[in-house]
Amino acid sequence: MSAEVVEQLAPACGLSCISQELLAWGHDWCLNDCFSVMVRAGSAWDRENVIVHNPDFSRSEIAMARKLSTQYAPYNRNLRMHLTEPDRP
Repeated sequence: MSAEVVEQLAPACGLSCISQELLAWGHDWCLNDCFSVMVRAGSAWDRENVIVHNPDFSRSEIAMARKLSTQYAPYNRNLRMHLTEPDRP
């Protein structure tokens, strides 16, 4: 479903689309996804829709994931976590 269709269908559900971020997953040339923020039509948050194009989304998310991954142990397929009850006196 396109960002335009989401915005057009919102009023039929009593909603208003106030923000849409069109972004690129895996490309920097194709905006192939969208985050849409909806609010109840007529509410204090209702306003005109603001549309942002973010072709660098996946590139910046991948960079952040690489940076944060240093905080965690590397994946180990053979590692198994088991929860056990503590010994009771």
